[in-house]
Amino acid sequence: MNILGFENFTESYSLIRNFQQNQLSNVQGEQLKRLIVVLAVMLNRLKKRQMISDLPQFDHNKMLENQKLTLKIFLKLKPEIKRLITSLEVNYLTLQMEAVGIRTGQNNVLKDYNLPLSVSAKELIDQVSREMGWNFATDDDLFNEVMLVLENPLSLGDSTKNGALTEDENADLNISVLKKIKNLFTEITLSNQQIKLIQKLFQNAMSTGEKKRSLNVLIVCPNGMSTAQILKTRLNRRVDGIGKISVASTVTLTELEFDKYDLVLSTIDLSSLHIDYELVSPLLLNDEVEKVKKKVREKLIEKSNKVEPKKEDPRLNFDNFYQKTQEAHNFISEFDVTTVDNNGLTMAETLLKIVKQIGPEIVLDVNEVTGKLLRRLSVTPVGIPKSNLGLIHTISANVTRPYASIFELEDTVDFAAMDHSSIQLKRIVLIIGPEQMTEYENNLVGSISSLMIQSQAMLDLFNKGTKDQITDVMGKELLRVIKAES
Repeated sequence: MNILGFENFTESYSLIRNFQQNQLSNVQGEQLKRLIVVLAVMLNRLKKRQMISDLPQFDHNKMLENQKLTLKIFLKLKPEIKRLITSLEVNYLTLQMEAVGIRTGQNNVLKDYNLPLSVSAKELIDQVSREMGWNFATDDDLFNEVMLVLENPLSLGDSTKNGALTEDENADLNISVLKKIKNLFTEITLSNQQIKLIQKLFQNAMSTGEKKRSLNVLIVCPNGMSTAQILKTRLNRRVDGIGKISVASTVTLTELEFDKYDLVLSTIDLSSLHIDYELVSPLLLNDEVEKVKKKVREKLIEKSNKVEPKKEDPRLNFDNFYQKTQEAHNFISEFDVTTVDNNGLTMAETLLKIVKQIGPEIVLDVNEVTGKLLRRLSVTPVGIPKSNLGLIHTISANVTRPYASIFELEDTVDFAAMDHSSIQLKRIVLIIGPEQMTEYENNLVGSISSLMIQSQAMLDLFNKGTKDQITDVMGKELLRVIKAES
C-alpha cells in the first residue's frame, strides 16, 4: 500500500463500489480484492504518465462485449485521468479483469498467456524454498499474491538490472528471491517495485509461518527465580517465535533432558555440560536480542515441517484452584516494606540482619540462607539499571515457602547493576523460596520481577511506593497468574 499510495486504493474502491449492485454483484472476497488492486495499480501508473505501449495478442472480437464494463468504470474517473485513457488502456484493464477471474469461460483470452507465468511463479516459490530451507509452498496465499504482482506492472522502464537491496535481517531471503527472479523471468521485465513487493510477500509468508510455529525454550540461571523471570519477560516481548518457556536452576541441571528443548539460554557459563546454548544477560541487551533472534530463526527453519500441536493443560479442579488462591493470598500478606539501619554494616552483615527479621516459620537456617544470598551476588549483578533497586534472591532447602519483601536501607550502597553499570542501592527486593518449587510457585515469585521491569511507572512504584500501593498492583498480577494456571 505504501508503494501504490492510500489515495489510489480508496479511489479504486470507490469506483468498484459503484458497480457492486449490478455488474459486479457476484464479485466477492479475494476476487474483489484483486480487482481493487488491479485498478489501484493502473491509477498509480496513469498518474505518473506511464502509459501502456504494447499488449499480448488477443481476440478483438471477443473483447468487445467485455469492454462495456471497462468503459463504464473509466467514465467515473476524474477528468485529468480520463483524458489519458487510450484504446490500449481500455484493452489492458479489460484483460486484467479477465485475468483475475471477473469473467471466465470462453472469454478468458489471457488463459494461454498466464499459464507460463503461473508455472514460473510456482517454480520461484519452490526454488526459494529449497535454497532457504523453508517450505513456502504451504502458504496458499503466497502464489496468488505473487501472480497478482507479476501480472500488474507498477512502473515501466525500471528493470531488474537496476535492482538494489537494503541490508536488513531478511537480506538472505531477499537475495535468494532476486536471484531466482532473474533466472526464471527472462521473457518479461519486472520493475524494481515489483521485485520489492515480491520480496516483501516472501518476508510476510515467513513471518506468518514463524508466528504459527514456536520453540520450546529453557532458561537457566543460578536459582531459576527472579533473574530468569526478567529474562523470560524480555524474551516474550522482544523475540517472536517463542512458545513455552521453562526455567531451571543450576541445582537441577543434572536432572534435565536438554533434548526436549529447542533452545537453551543461560545467564551463567554451561560449557562444562557440552550442550548447545546461548549465554545472555538477564536484561537481554540489544546485541543479545539480535543474536537470539538469529538463533530462533535457525531453529524455526529446522522445525518448519515438524510443527506439533500445543497440548492444552488440564483444567484445575476447585480444590487446586482454592489452594493456589490461598498461596497467592499468603504470599501478598507476608509482603512488607521495612526500613533497615545499615549504618556501618557490610553487605553480608546487612543481609544477615534482614534474614533474621523474616522469622523461623519461613527461614529454618538464617546463616545458610544468608550465605546463599551472598553467593548469588557473587555470580552476576542483580541491580536494576537506572533505579535504586537490587533484586536479591535465592532458593534453599532451609526456606519453607516462597517469600518476598522490600527492605529499604537507611544508607545507600554502591551496587552493580545487571547491565554492569553502578547504581546507588536504596531498596533491596528480597525474594527467597524452597529449593524445589513448583512451576506455579516459580510464577508466583517471578511475577514480582516481571512487574518491576514492565514499565518505567512500575519501576518507580517499586523504587518509592508504599506497601499498600505495591501489594495492590501485585494482587492484580497474581490474579492473572492464577487465571493462567487455571
